Amino acid sequence: EKNESYTISKVIFDADDGKKIYGLFFMPLKKKFDVVIVLPAAAGTKESRRFYGEILAEMGYGSLILDQRGIGETDGQVNSLKEDFSAFSKKENVHQFLMARDVVKAVDFLEDFKSVDEIGVLGESMGGRNAIIAGGLDDRIKIIIVISSAGYNQRFGNKEADEFLAHINPNNYIDKVAPRRLLMLHSVNDMVIPIADARYTFSLASEPKRFVEFNETACLHGYCKLMYDYIEEELRNAFDG
Repeated sequence: EKNESYTISKVIFDADDGKKIYGLFFMPLKKKFDVVIVLPAAAGTKESRRFYGEILAEMGYGSLILDQRGIGETDGQVNSLKEDFSAFSKKENVHQFLMARDVVKAVDFLEDFKSVDEIGVLGESMGGRNAIIAGGLDDRIKIIIVISSAGYNQRFGNKEADEFLAHINPNNYIDKVAPRRLLMLHSVNDMVIPIADARYTFSLASEPKRFVEFNETACLHGYCKLMYDYIEEELRNAFDG
């Protein structure tokens, strides 16, 4: 697709384990631009989160919206914690960690484009967890924006189970994001992920960081229009500051 401001292409790149990861690539019609990798919530497809590409294009940025593993055109399944723990116990690949590694491969993919300058990640709910882990793994990511998400704030009291949880827990990666920027956006009325969990995850991060709470009925779980200005400001600070 093409309009006056950008083109949209379907793209495919290889993950660490050879899986084909599908995405929609919004490319502004200019010689150089920054790109935000978008990670939808659980079951959210790249098509259902197309509005992020349109919003980011309004701000002047490109975006790569992913079908995460087991969602949309990217085959497989979204494993439960029980299934991932079983894989961890067998020293096999852990699905949730691979999802974060897929973001690192998306950065590799984008760096092959001479027109792409700096790269950020925006994650929503489940995608927010993956965004934090990816940000802790790869310092090429200049900003992490987390919408309606948090880490796991519990322990099992079993050594192997706690080691597994540490492996996939964004709370164990978020301190590695600094000195890059972190923005967390969360609704007080979120019934999916309690805001207390998000506040705790945020407390583990180092500066520069920003946490914005929304107490309006228009904001529940996921993106709402009141978040627009905060996202635009933080992207400008990260990419242009």
